[in-house]
Amino acid sequence: MKFRLHDKDGKEVQAIADSLPDDELQIIAARVDSILGQRHMSPIVAPACAYLLRHFDHEAMGMFDMDDELEIAADAFMRDMMITAAKRERAIEIWKHKHSYDEVA
Repeated sequence: MKFRLHDKDGKEVQAIADSLPDDELQIIAARVDSILGQRHMSPIVAPACAYLLRHFDHEAMGMFDMDDELEIAADAFMRDMMITAAKRERAIEIWKHKHSYDEVA
């Protein structure tokens, strides 16, 4: 079921995400690392390069193939985004569970 959190609910979900215990964070990190381990290239480099090609020439863009630091930075950025998304996903599950019992009462 898709729904959109209102501002107050979103803040509550974020507070839950920010306070997840270490064991949950370890599970989340393992899940994200497993997802990232299934690919050969950072999933954000190709779309970023496609965007940049609209503004910069092919020769300059071709140099990114030699740029390991960019790939490492892209991987770190993507992992951070995925960890944030996974924490929020878990927090939404907790929030839904909490509020489903509120409705029954």
